[in-house]
Amino acid sequence: MAERFVKTMKEYYIAFMPKPEVRTALRNLAAAFTHHNENHPHS
Repeated sequence: MAERFVKTMKEYYIAFMPKPEVRTALRNLAAAFTHHNENHPHS
């Protein structure tokens, strides 16, 4: 289950995020987690 989550995050979020610096990357990653948790069905 965790492996699928990591793959989803990499394919749909991280690959398309701007990552100019660590702070920006972490902020964008936090936004990606929020988006994923609010917009994707969970079992």
